[in-house]
Amino acid sequence: MIKYVTGRLLSMIPVLIGVTIVVFLLAKLIPGDPAQSILGADATPEAIDALREEMGLNDSILSQYGSWLINILQGDLGFSYTLSADIASELLPRFINTLILTAASLFICIVVGVFLGALSAIKNGRLFDKVSMAIAMIGASIPVFWIALMLMWVFSIQINLFPVGGMYNMRNPGGLFDLVSHLVLPAFATATVSIAVIARLSRNTMLETLQKDYIHYFHSFGIADRKINIRHALRNSLPPIINIAGLQVGYILGGALFSEVVFNWPGIGQQLYVAITSNDYAMIQGGILLIAISVVCINALVDILNVALSPKLRDSL
Repeated sequence: MIKYVTGRLLSMIPVLIGVTIVVFLLAKLIPGDPAQSILGADATPEAIDALREEMGLNDSILSQYGSWLINILQGDLGFSYTLSADIASELLPRFINTLILTAASLFICIVVGVFLGALSAIKNGRLFDKVSMAIAMIGASIPVFWIALMLMWVFSIQINLFPVGGMYNMRNPGGLFDLVSHLVLPAFATATVSIAVIARLSRNTMLETLQKDYIHYFHSFGIADRKINIRHALRNSLPPIINIAGLQVGYILGGALFSEVVFNWPGIGQQLYVAITSNDYAMIQGGILLIAISVVCINALVDILNVALSPKLRDSL
């Protein structure tokens, strides 16, 4: 197991190097001159060229990447000329807010998705199974921003059950209840597609497990169905479900960026939206890099957890 964990962690190094290359080049593909965007349309060519020189934009691409990578390794994400602020100090608090939203969405999609999938498998072919899987199929094909707008319209505007947006009440902020009440709608909007994916996978995995010989063996001894379903069938179905749930983290993070814009959640997605519209290269690079590194680390953690929970995988190492 230790050998596997060490190898899995070492395999992240080339992936992370590739991530930095892709993130750096993606930011360069954004149309427009960042120096021109910062100084405005009335800026003189001399002023624009001076700012480009200060930002290092006149250097070769390879030189720019090398300098940027060295700074990243030293914990320096760069300086935002648009905000006149250090990028790390701007992004890290927002990154934490995004992680809060992502964690809540992941919790919702695992609990709701596994519950729906497992119950559908137990009630295979009945009305609940057909209705829940039909809803899951529809939910998997709806864009996050549309779900977010519909949830806001129904639960905030029509019945005034949850706040329209933000992270806390602006007039009287504070308290866990205040945070949760603002978190419910964006978390559900972000989790909807993943709930559908996990529910369908959980149902299929649970159905396969329920057909195993040892499950019929337990039934022949008169053991209660609830005990067999939860203790044996659901427990043995968990490794592939955990694996797919881990793969959903990247999708949830991407969906969280849309939810943040719709619900005005002060996360990294909202900051990236502003950075993209203002050609703030350094902020875009820093934001995407934080998200990409998070996805790589979480996927590695899921792989390790999956092996730790599965005796078959451990034996095959």
